[in-house]
Amino acid sequence: MVNVRDQKAKVIINADRDVYLQGSPDPRRAASELRAAVTGLALDPATSAAVRADVDEIEDGLAPGAPDPQRVARATERLTGTLERAGALATAGAALVTPLRTIGGWLGSVGESVLRMLPGA
Repeated sequence: MVNVRDQKAKVIINADRDVYLQGSPDPRRAASELRAAVTGLALDPATSAAVRADVDEIEDGLAPGAPDPQRVARATERLTGTLERAGALATAGAALVTPLRTIGGWLGSVGESVLRMLPGA
């Protein structure tokens, strides 16, 4: 029996003994999508500044060659909480939830708290 833990692909096909992975998450692309989504939000100035700072922190933590999952997790959790309190997760929908879910999935067990905060979790 095989136990797949912390799945990081959208589709895993196991045929006999071979495993095929498709659609691995791209957290850097998700961070770019997240930046685009938060840019259009109608937030008060203080919340907007906090959101931008957290997205900056996520992108910095995803630096090519030296990603820092703990840093990304902290910033993503903080950002998700801020967006939730501002009501943005409910109003912006998939534009925010999809990239947050991708980043949370990439983080594996460290990102579970983020995934639990998202609508539909």
